[in-house]
Amino acid sequence: MGALLLAVVLLYTYFVAFSIAHVVEREEYVHKTAIVSEEVSRLEKEYLARSGQLTENSALALGLLPVESKSFVERRTFTFRTER
Repeated sequence: MGALLLAVVLLYTYFVAFSIAHVVEREEYVHKTAIVSEEVSRLEKEYLARSGQLTENSALALGLLPVESKSFVERRTFTFRTER
């Protein structure tokens, strides 16, 4: 009876510690996600600011040239019954 009680107490302690570790790890991931989200927002803001300044004349000044002929590549995807 004593061994069973000891086993239950040890298992309870293990699972509580395991749960606490996962909660702490989740909080770390939430914090890291917030940091990455802020960085993405900053980069999007910078992109939008710069894309508004890009004109055909500034592109030509950078050495970019208009495309003479355009060709497109289509990737085929297969489903169960149809080909796209």
